[in-house]
Amino acid sequence: MGNPENPELPLRQWGKKYPDLGTHPLPHEPNISPAYFEREREKLFKRSWLLLCREDEIPNPGSYAVKQVEILETSVLLVRGDDGVVRAFHNSCRHRGNKVVMGSGEKTGESEGFVCGFHGFTYDLRGCLKSVVDEEDFYQLDKSRLSLKSINCETWRGFIFINRMDTPTETLEEALGDWAKNMEPFPFEDFELVDVYSSRVKCNWKIGLDAFQEGYHALTLHGKTAAGVFTPKDNPFSHLINVDLFPEGHRSASFPANSEFEPSPSVMLALKHAGNNIYAYEEAGEKRNLPGVNQSGAADWSFDINIVFPHVQLLASDAFYVTQHFWPVSVDETYWELRQYLPKSKTVSDRIAQQNSQAALRDVIREDMVTLENTQSVLRSGAISHMELNDSEILVRHSYQKVDERVNAPD
Repeated sequence: MGNPENPELPLRQWGKKYPDLGTHPLPHEPNISPAYFEREREKLFKRSWLLLCREDEIPNPGSYAVKQVEILETSVLLVRGDDGVVRAFHNSCRHRGNKVVMGSGEKTGESEGFVCGFHGFTYDLRGCLKSVVDEEDFYQLDKSRLSLKSINCETWRGFIFINRMDTPTETLEEALGDWAKNMEPFPFEDFELVDVYSSRVKCNWKIGLDAFQEGYHALTLHGKTAAGVFTPKDNPFSHLINVDLFPEGHRSASFPANSEFEPSPSVMLALKHAGNNIYAYEEAGEKRNLPGVNQSGAADWSFDINIVFPHVQLLASDAFYVTQHFWPVSVDETYWELRQYLPKSKTVSDRIAQQNSQAALRDVIREDMVTLENTQSVLRSGAISHMELNDSEILVRHSYQKVDERVNAPD
């Protein structure tokens, strides 16, 4: 069946490209079952390479960050050592298990080492136990065997990944596969962090991720904000213009742009000085044609959505990139964190353009977030047992298949 609006964009094309995913309704049980959630914890999150954060959170020797990763049932102490190497540890003293860096939330700082606030055990930036209060009163104490318990930690393009397993079954390079090869050239270092949002949301982590894996909702949910940007006349329902699904669970899709859209005068004034708006406006000048995005080379393209399996969304375009983490807390609660990166500002006009982009993203994200708890509350009622998906929701379908493969894999 062809698309009468745009013959070059056939209907139901992604189901044909990936027939093994099927077209059947998907059950909501994985979003409401406590037993399924615990299997996700043990067989998916505790065995996968997880994107934790970017290296810019710990930029200098002595920089550290504490991440409370509830799905892993641990507090992670991330440190850049005096040798410049990034290491991850369980934030737990080897004496009696108290947190070395105490507190219940996330923390960042600079330090020459770490002193447990309970009994004063002291560790250096490489996690080695250096001194013990009243050491002579211990029996056969061997400090060399009592370093902080390490967590496997590797980096890719400035992103820090951890793996909870004692011996991971695959390297980070193997886990990222061809998705990383495609994305490798993207110049992440040319962008700077401009905004951070976070919240604890009463929904399953997959419900959160689902809301950001398709453009089908743009016309309705974003009707007063972003719909005009992403709904060209020949593609009024924002059908995806490219989809790549990877066997490791990662996925990528390209969203359309409406080149005829006319932004407000205030937005155009901002774009006159710097073309780093969240949207892709033709009037803003030539695109930068950055490597690593728009893999199909589509002309009317706005941005790519990437899912770094299992739980991180990475949006990328010529003008921005955004990460969204959906950290599972319980079967119906998620810790959500968004970080927005824009081209590094050099002038006042750059900052004005950045602020326009920040406001635009804020408005769109607020609309997306409204749906999450509404959805979860209905699912708990048991009224809806399955979800019906169209062709443009192919990333959602792929997500559930890959999670289910891990959860139900033999031990």
